[in-house]
Amino acid sequence: MTKIKILFALVFVFQAFLFAQTAEEQYQKGNSLYDQANFDEAFKLYDEAIRLKPDYQEAYYMRGKVFDVKMKFDDALKDYNKALELKPGYVDVLNDRGTLYFKTKKYSDGMLDYNKVLEIDPKNSAAYYFKGSAYVFFLSVPDSALLNLDKAIEYDPNFKIALNLRGTIYLMRLDYDKAFNDANAAIAIDP
Repeated sequence: MTKIKILFALVFVFQAFLFAQTAEEQYQKGNSLYDQANFDEAFKLYDEAIRLKPDYQEAYYMRGKVFDVKMKFDDALKDYNKALELKPGYVDVLNDRGTLYFKTKKYSDGMLDYNKVLEIDPKNSAAYYFKGSAYVFFLSVPDSALLNLDKAIEYDPNFKIALNLRGTIYLMRLDYDKAFNDANAAIAIDP
């Protein structure tokens, strides 16, 4: 009888390993398709990965990104929230959920997410960039945008889109020297 129990346990562990491996394979294939902008097929693979491994936080996150790209914001928010439930403090999800909040005009929620990222990782250049973008595009507060973009560039001097945005703000302020410097720096990074 003991041998049967051990055999059953081994079969159970082996099946669990196969499902986890299959979920990972589905997830990786989904990432490849996502990178190729084949969002419908990527979605199916993320969905399958979640079916095989219901606590797969990365699959929830990436499926949420597909929903976000397809402008299904309520569904994206549900998946982002599930990913954060499974892995609290997941900074990539917090940054993307913050951006989603701005797209849906929930500005204070978006800022809370960006600030939470910066509590976890005070040098997260992406969070500073997103805050800077939000200040300029959604809140029309260019001074705060510049402060955040300065931090983004301080922590990542090769952050081309942050340099471009900061240069654009300088250009709008008719500060041509600073605009020119940022444009040149961005071009030097990626001619």
